[in-house]
Amino acid sequence: MRKISPRNVLWDFQDQLEDQTDYYDSSWTKLKSGQHRKIATENFVLSVGVMFEGFINDLILAYANRDCSRVMEHLENSVNASFANDSKAGRAFAKFCEFKRRKHLNKLELKEVLDPNGRNVSFPNYSAIETQARQWLVPLHCGAFVALSARDRAVVDATIAARNNMAHRSKSSLDKVNLAFVNRPGFTGDL
Repeated sequence: MRKISPRNVLWDFQDQLEDQTDYYDSSWTKLKSGQHRKIATENFVLSVGVMFEGFINDLILAYANRDCSRVMEHLENSVNASFANDSKAGRAFAKFCEFKRRKHLNKLELKEVLDPNGRNVSFPNYSAIETQARQWLVPLHCGAFVALSARDRAVVDATIAARNNMAHRSKSSLDKVNLAFVNRPGFTGDL
């Protein structure tokens, strides 16, 4: 069976990021007004944030596709938890049904269970990424997410916050951007 390559997911993200950076750099030299450069920079930040969000989604799916045992455990626990407060349904399930673990879920099946609404798996901050990685990925693959330094985690939080602020332009999203940069090395003041 063919599995998703986490390495290819990374390479694809790197290629996208390089293309976006090249475009931004070439646009910058042609833009003369401060307002146009501001718009170009905002669009660049938004694009990078969206690409990063897709990258994290695809990387988690790729790692879960490599070994879906934690996903299956999560699904079984979810089914059992849903019956915990409904004894009639729980007894019926125990008597007439069986949770069948599978050794492998393909990409489409993983998307159906991890992203049932078809919106991509997205996260409000690094902590949420780490939580889902621990829940869905075996320790070997989870390590790619939990081994980040505090500085790298801060970069992830800032990337997510900047993307959300560019997309929503709300007071709440601006507050989160400012919070993401508070007490970070080399940064002083609000955006």
